Amino acid sequence: MTAERQERIARALADYAGPAHAALRMLIVELATDAEGVEARDALIATLTSRLGLLEAAVEEVRQAGKRQAGPFSKRAPKPDPKTSGRKPGEGYGPGHTGRCRPAAPMPSCVANFPAPARTAGVS
Repeated sequence: MTAERQERIARALADYAGPAHAALRMLIVELATDAEGVEARDALIATLTSRLGLLEAAVEEVRQAGKRQAGPFSKRAPKPDPKTSGRKPGEGYGPGHTGRCRPAAPMPSCVANFPAPARTAGVS
C-alpha cells in the first residue's frame, strides 16, 4: 500500500472518531484491505496478459512453421562456423593419399613362343 493511500485512510478514520462511528471505521479498514487485494489482482492480470501475448506469438510461429513443410531451406539462424562444401584442395588430401595410379599388369606365369606366319605369294 502506498504512503498516500495510508494517509487518506488515516484521515478518514480520524474524521469518524468516537463510539458512534465504530462500524464505519471497520468498513473503511475492510475497504482498504480489499483495495490491496484488488491491486494484487490487477498486477496478476497484467502478468498473465503479457504471458498470454508471448504464448500466442509462439503458437502463431509454430502454426506458420507447419505451413512451410515443403520449403527447400530452413528459416532458422545459420550456424556460426559451417564447414566448407566440396572437395578439399591439394594432392595430399585424405589419409595416406599419394595419388591413385592404375595397378601394374601382372607378370605372365609362362611365355608362349609361336612362329611368325609364312608369307603368301600375292602379298608384298
